[in-house]
Amino acid sequence: MDDVTRTSLGTAFNATGQGYSAHRPGYPIEAAAWLTGDDPSGSPRDVLDLAAGSGQLSVELQFLGHRVVAVEPSPSMLDELQRGCDVVGVRSLAEQLPFRSDVFDAVTVATSFHWFNASRALPEIARVLRPGGWLGLVWNTREADSEWSRSLDELLRSVQPPALDCDWGTGSVEHVSHSTFFGELEYAEFRHTQSLSRESVVGLVASRSYVIALAAGQRQRLLNEVTSLYDDAARTCRLLELTYRAQCWRTLVR
Repeated sequence: MDDVTRTSLGTAFNATGQGYSAHRPGYPIEAAAWLTGDDPSGSPRDVLDLAAGSGQLSVELQFLGHRVVAVEPSPSMLDELQRGCDVVGVRSLAEQLPFRSDVFDAVTVATSFHWFNASRALPEIARVLRPGGWLGLVWNTREADSEWSRSLDELLRSVQPPALDCDWGTGSVEHVSHSTFFGELEYAEFRHTQSLSRESVVGLVASRSYVIALAAGQRQRLLNEVTSLYDDAARTCRLLELTYRAQCWRTLVR
């Protein structure tokens, strides 16, 4: 993702905390455990969940028994996060963390590392990690495994900016692999599904940054098309779902 796109779309979530919380998919508990080192002893850890959004991963980390601090720059997202789970919430950017050095056992970033200025964020992440600490990155990637989900992908691509072509999210992992602050990357993926109502599929589309940034008329036309797509598919299928791969990378701080 280029810097212009990152700047123009990165603030889009400021006005959508409630919609993001209600309609975005969560993450499998197995993915949360793997991202933080998958410790067989189950010992609680101090975990920093960066760009935590409305807390989809934070709540899973808390369920595992970890002591979670969630950092999020958007006030509306942070409000939703603290309504939804009992974790410490801090308003801040990944590029300038307000913590002492060597205080966390793991740092997680869920579907948001592509919004970071990696050259500034990675040294900060390394600084706050204790020796032997983990950095874990995850993205929910939709699987176009049905006719209706493929049609949904086509609708989304029709309004997606050219700068978001190809692997613009998970492709940002290359910044970590080239970093001198972290070791070799490990990879795992975990499949899960999201059951959808008409309201939730429209809310899911409406929560995407590039859809939020559309002109009002264009955004409404898109959401009308999504509604029609859902209604057509629902006539022949009692339960509509989207399948995701939670694509996960983790690495140890050097």
